[in-house]
Amino acid sequence: MAVSVTLAAGAVIGLLLGLLGAGGSIIAVPVLTLAAGLPVREAIATALVVVLCSSLSAVIPRLRSGVRWSTAAIMIAAGAPCTAAGATLGRGFDEQALAFGFVGVAALAVFFLLRAPNGTATRADAGGLGRLARTILAGAIVGTLTGLLGVGGGFLIVPALTLLLGLPMTVAIGTSLVVIGANALTGLVAQLSTVSLDWMLTGAFAATTMATAAIASRSGMDVPERALRRAFGSLVLAVSTLMLLAAFR
Repeated sequence: MAVSVTLAAGAVIGLLLGLLGAGGSIIAVPVLTLAAGLPVREAIATALVVVLCSSLSAVIPRLRSGVRWSTAAIMIAAGAPCTAAGATLGRGFDEQALAFGFVGVAALAVFFLLRAPNGTATRADAGGLGRLARTILAGAIVGTLTGLLGVGGGFLIVPALTLLLGLPMTVAIGTSLVVIGANALTGLVAQLSTVSLDWMLTGAFAATTMATAAIASRSGMDVPERALRRAFGSLVLAVSTLMLLAAFR
């Protein structure tokens, strides 16, 4: 029963990543702890494997026109050292503290999403040091969260790219997937030195998410931006509830 629930959740996670560029680790971790019974640290590492594989699968249909490569490169460069530092910092926290950390991150995501306007994204200035600084800051924050809590950070990357940098939602999603994949790889390398994984469960979970992420990414290219934004907000609200339940169980 636990395995079937986990695989079903994997299918949902793949759909969310493919359509929204987010929703991987922040859903995978509570599923793996509640349904599969994994400790939080092992769930974090497993989620990073799953998100790495599924984000790469989802970004392939978007490679030609759906990724802002310069922005992704800056965020990855800023986030990589922060991801490693976050993973090291996370070893000093107990399981309950990590769970409450998830709740705080989900609440922060809701805050960002509530600021998003209806319709098209806010257009930021075209260039300059201010834009570069915002990109570096977003990359550093997301990288730290990835290492510390195992979240890919798409629920923060997408609002940052639309609200702070003025990217269209569809481009923000593709760019988010590239950053998520890079951050997940860095975080995974840091986590594997201290955590052992159930590779049978991890492989099955990852295969399910990869398949649905690829399908959703192709079908989601024509979904209206307003519908994507509403779905994204609903996702984060649902995840916040899940994380609260996990923290108080």
